[in-house]
Amino acid sequence: MKHLPVCGYLAVLLIAAGLAMCGGCGALAQMLPQVGPIGVGPFHISQAWDCNLPILPEIRFDNLSADAPDTGTPFNPQRATVVIIHGANPYAKAMGCGAYAWPDTFARAIQPAVGDAANILVCRFDGAAVGEAHTVRPRLPYVAQDLADFILASGLDHDLQLISHSAGSIVAHEVVRVLGYVEQVTFLDFAEETGASVLAEWEDFIARVGYLENYWVPGPYGTGFDLQAADNVSNVLILSNFANGSNLLVHFVPVFWYQETSRVPEAVGGFRWSLAGGTRKFAGIDFIEYQGFMFARPGDGSMSQLVDDGHPAAQGVRAAATEGRLTAETAPQVAGELGMTYIVP
Repeated sequence: MKHLPVCGYLAVLLIAAGLAMCGGCGALAQMLPQVGPIGVGPFHISQAWDCNLPILPEIRFDNLSADAPDTGTPFNPQRATVVIIHGANPYAKAMGCGAYAWPDTFARAIQPAVGDAANILVCRFDGAAVGEAHTVRPRLPYVAQDLADFILASGLDHDLQLISHSAGSIVAHEVVRVLGYVEQVTFLDFAEETGASVLAEWEDFIARVGYLENYWVPGPYGTGFDLQAADNVSNVLILSNFANGSNLLVHFVPVFWYQETSRVPEAVGGFRWSLAGGTRKFAGIDFIEYQGFMFARPGDGSMSQLVDDGHPAAQGVRAAATEGRLTAETAPQVAGELGMTYIVP
């Protein structure tokens, strides 16, 4: 598994927050030529976190469903529900300002594709989970309990998908424990401690989840890794971040990648495998993703080293793209050369 110290990772986040204050940070990297249906980045830290947003002291459960006239509209208990859970907010503690911008953007981006098929619930806790130094994560189980209580009280504990990023995965993990069963759990570069906790109780956890999809990016800037193989699990290594190149923002790439899949009908994975957005496919198989191309690899949970873009298959995909050998027409051949299978959109 990865062993990037939490303090080191927070330092990376704080540097990124500092970049948000500078004048010349808008284009942090030059993109490689887009070869697949999805391009991610370059993007600015303000698209993920914005110092101009107020830090709300309370935990909020906002209704951003496509047909909700305002965020306080009651949820429809007859529908499926997609829950969006952001991570802890070290920026606010360090800089005294700012909240996550991406959850609302994410929710509004998927609205056209979701339509009236599901509620869209955004769980906000930017201020509620920020305490004294090193107390952010211990507060997250309390956020999870409040979220689980709200889900139960609102009659939403059926056909439920939890989409969580970073330390929001700690909340999602705890909600699964409290509710007893969740139809779909989507991790977007989970916090390292989530992976360790899930693996420590693997058999029990996986029995409580209908489908677990684990999207992650390589270290040292990413924090996720492969979970164990199971019939209802898909591990997906996202390499689109290398087309972005903004190392300090790599941790957010799965968020923007997943959001983009809701817009691109030919996308494989991401929103197209969501409870509200399409048919769940390929459970029990692991993947490598690059700019919307999806390559099936053995479902053995084998990618769990510190910097997993060093895995031979991942290196091969990146090399093929960099050398101009990866196109929609050549993808099946490239996959075969690397011992994988190209998944046709």
